[in-house]
Amino acid sequence: MEYYWQGLQDYQSILDHQKESLSWPPEKEEIWGLEHSLVVSLGKRSNGEREKFSHPWPVVQSDRGGLATLHSPGQLVIYPLISIAKRGWGPRHYVCQLLKVTQTSLLELGLRTQIDDLSSGLFIGEKKLCFIGLRVSQGRVYHGLSLNVCNDLNFFDGISACGWKGRPLTSLKEQGVEITPEELFNLWKKQALLRDCF
Repeated sequence: MEYYWQGLQDYQSILDHQKESLSWPPEKEEIWGLEHSLVVSLGKRSNGEREKFSHPWPVVQSDRGGLATLHSPGQLVIYPLISIAKRGWGPRHYVCQLLKVTQTSLLELGLRTQIDDLSSGLFIGEKKLCFIGLRVSQGRVYHGLSLNVCNDLNFFDGISACGWKGRPLTSLKEQGVEITPEELFNLWKKQALLRDCF
């Protein structure tokens, strides 16, 4: 397993590179940490939502599950490009692994989060901190999770983020934690290795 910090990346180009991983041999697996330039990503269930946006931001139709979400600098995005088939995992177990590693990483920063099975994410109280969206093809998984670190939460006002319009969001910065997305990715990587999750 290789871990790579990719820095600030365009959403469409990263999506194209993720799809290339479907042809990798099972033993080749990577986990990418990065930030995206400002973009609205539409999941497979968000057909027709494009008309609801009244902003000039790029909108990309994605093949992941879920509805619309927004990525912007300051948000950590983690894309595990792994084979869940060779592990004998189903999608639900894989999502559980992702969330537990993320929870443990945040606990190291003094933040206790809750898992909400109905909305696929992590919460602090009523506020959503982390979103999950994935795609499984040929026994491999791509897409992953996004976690609000120090991004501008006001950008979310213009969309219905995974059906979350009008409901509160939060970030690590809002919770009083000063950390960069790259630093958080390194902490996440440490926890994943310690737990031998992937």
